[in-house]
Amino acid sequence: MKHKSKFGAALFERRTKLHLTQAFVAEQIGASTPYVGLLESGRRSPSIGCVLKLASALDMSPMYFAELAFPEYHRLFSPGKSVVPMIREQLRAAAEKLSDLALNLQGCR
Repeated sequence: MKHKSKFGAALFERRTKLHLTQAFVAEQIGASTPYVGLLESGRRSPSIGCVLKLASALDMSPMYFAELAFPEYHRLFSPGKSVVPMIREQLRAAAEKLSDLALNLQGCR
């Protein structure tokens, strides 16, 4: 399978490493099986809620998946950028809290 995105490739790699089917992952996140395939191929972009649910279902770091899914997010948190370290840590803490809240959302599409 050819992947058009780093996120899709990471999703596929993790899912297959765990020997999970697209159908199983879809059920875990409240989405359809074809949707998971579209994410893996890079033909669809996930919402932040979907990224967080996938990270939870695949036992991955939400920050890692979010950085792959949203490259602009990654640039904001990259070391050496103009964001002051204290602000960066506050943003990371806020992102973790949002991660916990988003896991309670229903489905992702």
